[in-house]
Amino acid sequence: MQKILTTPLNRFWKKIDQFVWLILLICSPLFLFMQSHQSWLLLILPILWIISAIARERVFPITPLNGILLLLVFQMLISLYATYDINVSLPKISSLLFSIALFFALVKFSYVKKSILVTVLFFGVAGIGMAILGFLGTSWATAKISAFNPIYALLPSLSRLLPGLSAGFHPNEVAGALVWVLPLWVIASGWLILRAKFIHSNLKWLLHLFLILLGLVSTLLISVVVFLTQSRSAYLGVLFSLVLIIFFVLPRIWRWVFLVIVIVGVVLVVSFDAVPIFFSWLGNIFPASNLSINAFSFDTLNGRTKIWSRALIALQDFSFTGMGMNTFRYLVHQLYPLSPAIPNVVPKDLGHAHNEILQSGLDLGIPGMIAFLALNLSAVWMAVTTILQLQKRSRRTLNHQELWMREFFRIITIGLLAGFIGHFIYALTDAISLGAKPGFIFWILLSLITSIYMKSKRREFN
Repeated sequence: MQKILTTPLNRFWKKIDQFVWLILLICSPLFLFMQSHQSWLLLILPILWIISAIARERVFPITPLNGILLLLVFQMLISLYATYDINVSLPKISSLLFSIALFFALVKFSYVKKSILVTVLFFGVAGIGMAILGFLGTSWATAKISAFNPIYALLPSLSRLLPGLSAGFHPNEVAGALVWVLPLWVIASGWLILRAKFIHSNLKWLLHLFLILLGLVSTLLISVVVFLTQSRSAYLGVLFSLVLIIFFVLPRIWRWVFLVIVIVGVVLVVSFDAVPIFFSWLGNIFPASNLSINAFSFDTLNGRTKIWSRALIALQDFSFTGMGMNTFRYLVHQLYPLSPAIPNVVPKDLGHAHNEILQSGLDLGIPGMIAFLALNLSAVWMAVTTILQLQKRSRRTLNHQELWMREFFRIITIGLLAGFIGHFIYALTDAISLGAKPGFIFWILLSLITSIYMKSKRREFN
């Protein structure tokens, strides 16, 4: 047995297994933009798993989420029974399978020293890339607040450079994806500045300065893109995430004082309708901007309640199997029409049920919805547990590098948790459905929370 483990061929397979995460990232366009005639490319995943088995490594590392993910994948297979057209569901199925495979590959990669640093950097850079694409390729909502329209007219557009991208990205989807990433850049930038003396002892000053500049520029870029999307769900999510960051970074004695202030502030704002009054005041100052009319219009909320009512009926009709991934957007007009059909007029493509919990049930049935909820709750539990664990004094004496990594893990976990909660708030009235292209960001975030939780539990600060 020992001879087999030390052969050059076995070392070769082990080396490939160590870079499965990188192979998956390189192949990501194949999975995220898969067409029905390319379905054979899904064989890449079992081939990579076979390589892990040959290398005598765990194909799927043991995590607190394995049982939940097994149920999620099982329901995805069950949903194939219900889908009316595999060509409609395949893009979401391939993207979800890729994302789960990437999650396990990144968790396995976390066993390597300093791997968390690499994954965090990739997560942040992925957010920057998404912000740049959103800045250039979003189909901006010009019908909402007209004061933004002159800004949109000045922005370069990918549709002019790439004719195939004429439709552009949906602004709400861009905003929802960036909510996952923005809090991490906010807290990381603040940490790099406020703890400069402590951090500088482990980083060269030039690298430290570069990271500060990168953090500030990234925070500004992502914030501007989120602001320009006019997604009120994202605005609310970002606000919740910032409150969460402040709560965890404040000294323990001030946390509950801050929480009381926030609660009192929210009560006062709601009681006196402060936000609508503020935008009405701005609308009076800038009458051509439509701020007072569109900033907090309830028209979209009324539309969402109609969609939610149809989604609940569909969930009752397809309670176990779901309707099939990506099919609600089409079947809702056939089975549960929102309004009377108009001849020669194509109904509006809803995209999703404007609620991620409902959408997961429509895609994968109630068992799939339970798995999705369990996934979210487990991630929050792991993140909170990690933060509380890292705040306690260590039972053993840690060297300077271990102290540095311990604090780094805590700061990063706070940022990840804030992004997770912020997106969950966004997802109550909007959605990035399972298998959607920007959704791979969620799985990288999930892998980081899981990896840091497992490392802190084992007290491995490397």
